[in-house]
Amino acid sequence: MTQPQSKMTPLLKIIYLCSLVPLLTGSATFFYWFYKRTYFADNVDIESLALFTILGFLLLALVTIILCIVYLVKNRTDWKKIIIPIVIIGLTFPLIDLYRTLHSSLSDKAFVRIINDTDRQINRIWSDNFEMTYFDNKGNDFVISFYPVYTYDWTLQPSSVMINYKINKLHIDLEQKPDNIATYNLPDFSKGDCETINLTEIINTK
Repeated sequence: MTQPQSKMTPLLKIIYLCSLVPLLTGSATFFYWFYKRTYFADNVDIESLALFTILGFLLLALVTIILCIVYLVKNRTDWKKIIIPIVIIGLTFPLIDLYRTLHSSLSDKAFVRIINDTDRQINRIWSDNFEMTYFDNKGNDFVISFYPVYTYDWTLQPSSVMINYKINKLHIDLEQKPDNIATYNLPDFSKGDCETINLTEIINTK
């Protein structure tokens, strides 16, 4: 006869909880930041929470390992039950590095929410280094993202070069009638900017 499997003990529940909480908290924090930035051009400050999450993970990872050892001492025959928590801890390390890399990469991009509150069709959005077209299916409220390009004046002194640069201009072509396209300059956007613009304001300030 096969022996019945032991139930989930309180100690085992704590082990699973300690291994899962940092992973779930960190993942939820990152994806919330990603969602707000990508779909609403809204910058959510998660640096402090991310730091505390990482510190909490290191602490709980140590606690989990200690509890796993305690569990093994008490339940040597059920050693397989602590494999999953240990695997979760092991996977959390590369996931933290992945989230950090993605956060750093996306933080260098500018996210701009464009609200087309005009009667004109967007033909294209472009700069010297990129071009965006095909806005028919995006509706009148959408977000674009791009890497702003900085051009420095290298003839200046090294102490001043960091404050003497220009950012490649961003332009938008609006079409009101066939073959009637007007080009407008959008504001300058720096790395990491998250902004919302209404096209009526752009047209009125031309």
